[in-house]
Amino acid sequence: MASFDSRKRELERICARLRNRIHRLESCSRRISWMRLWIFLAGIVATIMAVRTSESAGWLALVLSIGGFSAVVRYHRRIETSLNRHTVFLRLKKQQLARMKLDWEHIPQTLHNDTDPAHPYDVDLHITGRHSLHQLIDTAISVDGSALLRQWLLFPKPDLHWIRKQQRIIRELTPLRTFRDKLLLHFYMHHDSRLHGEKIIQWLQQIVAIRPLALSVIFAGLLAICNWVLFWGHQAELWPAFWWISGGAHVT
Repeated sequence: MASFDSRKRELERICARLRNRIHRLESCSRRISWMRLWIFLAGIVATIMAVRTSESAGWLALVLSIGGFSAVVRYHRRIETSLNRHTVFLRLKKQQLARMKLDWEHIPQTLHNDTDPAHPYDVDLHITGRHSLHQLIDTAISVDGSALLRQWLLFPKPDLHWIRKQQRIIRELTPLRTFRDKLLLHFYMHHDSRLHGEKIIQWLQQIVAIRPLALSVIFAGLLAICNWVLFWGHQAELWPAFWWISGGAHVT
């Protein structure tokens, strides 16, 4: 009980720190948004004033303005990425805390909410459905993983050897808390919903058909570079107009 309470207090502290960090990142993002606007306007004004002095000064002001604006945009993107990471991580930690408190309103629903009345113990032990054991422990990132967990919980004839094997795997993963958090964090930063195994298999099968297209794109890019080198070499009078040949091949 002491470890359970300490873990719950730790999660509450983590959530509090994440909320404070998110608040600071949001404030920083708003300030940088205004900074981007002012740098953009100041760059336009500086370029116009510099052009009136000389053309070279105008180009210098333009280059410096674009460089400064690009640097601020890059930094702003890093802030936005960090804000997104902290927001997703806070959501995951709040879900963990909700599972510990049995706060069903904040525990994600499973995709398999139907119960099996004909099953010998599903309804009696509340294995599946809303506010069930399946919903409580279902942290799978794929639809197939959630369905497989449901199948394991409802298997009517447990295999002792298989259960002990799964327990050994769980014991190995239990201390790897950081690994599990990072795995979920990286997944939910790029996906809002669970994966579908069939769609992934279809996507992998399409890679074979995509490879010839990728090779064609690479070949076309190399040919374009060759055209550019031959053209400017001809302009510099280093060799004859060979670029007509490569250019014709590129168009073909």
